Amino acid sequence: MAKPNPPQKDQRLSGALRNSLSKFTGRVTVKDEKEEAPTAPRPAAPAPRPPAAAPRQATPEAPHRPTATPPSSPPSQSSRPASPSKTPPAKPAPASPPSNTNRIGNDVTIEGQLRFRDQLNVNGRIKGEIESEGTLVIEGDAVIDANIRAASVMVQGTVTGNITARDEIRLGSTAKVVGNLTTATLQMEAGAVFSGQSKVGKSS
Repeated sequence: MAKPNPPQKDQRLSGALRNSLSKFTGRVTVKDEKEEAPTAPRPAAPAPRPPAAAPRQATPEAPHRPTATPPSSPPSQSSRPASPSKTPPAKPAPASPPSNTNRIGNDVTIEGQLRFRDQLNVNGRIKGEIESEGTLVIEGDAVIDANIRAASVMVQGTVTGNITARDEIRLGSTAKVVGNLTTATLQMEAGAVFSGQSKVGKSS
């Protein structure tokens, strides 16, 4: 069976297209009639994952230490036995004179012979002679101008005359004596002034 001839219209279009191409000096790129399949978009790269947090290390618990109970406080000072005091002992007060002691004050002046028993304290002025079997105490303000005979004589004042004592004579630091001393025991403190002769010792 013979193929039918193509229609005349198509032949005319082909000639016109050939003429157009003969005049075109450029380069013709013929694309394949098949449309290229659209390229599928590439999936976006997944966002980087944040680095995993380092595992926490377990903090070891401090070992439980038993709480030490503080020792009971020491007893207060008041409960402790009192320590011995370091205060030096007070000097003993001078013995008070016996009740039968007589005294001559510094406003009294006696001239003549004076006799007494037990003890006599003199702080005044006496001129003459003193005789006793007791103790004569001549105080600091006394001024005696007399010979003295007694058992014991203690001098703090001023004496002009001889002193004879059976037991002892004691001259204090403020004593001033001008005369001879006769006694079994003689004591002189520093500062005492004595001018005369002394005879110390028990008489045979």
